[in-house]
Amino acid sequence: MLREIRCVRQVPGEPFRRWFRSEAIDLFVWFGKAGEVVGLRFCYEDGGKEGAVSWWEGGSVEHRGIDDGERGPGCFKQTPILAGNAGLLDERVVRLFATESEQMDGELAMLVGAKLRESARGPVRTH
Repeated sequence: MLREIRCVRQVPGEPFRRWFRSEAIDLFVWFGKAGEVVGLRFCYEDGGKEGAVSWWEGGSVEHRGIDDGERGPGCFKQTPILAGNAGLLDERVVRLFATESEQMDGELAMLVGAKLRESARGPVRTH
């Protein structure tokens, strides 16, 4: 189950941030001055593959891989970073979030779930 980490360092100049964590998921959510969600980053591990779904208000949802910084024997581990486009999000990850978020605030869980489903379907095209 996702549990909220209560003592989250806030970065001056950035929106207020909350952090939720489970064994396979880290979810960061940023809030505007009126309490509205203005951004999120959902990081996950699925079968040894790590990825992240990011969204900021006014932008599209992005699904990217994570370069874990491992460089092999005799090399120092580097800081993990977001890598290139990871394609469509696997539906298993969407279901994992649905299971792990059962005890979260319903509105927040619905918003995150919607962004994850959007990442699994791809961008909606209008003609």
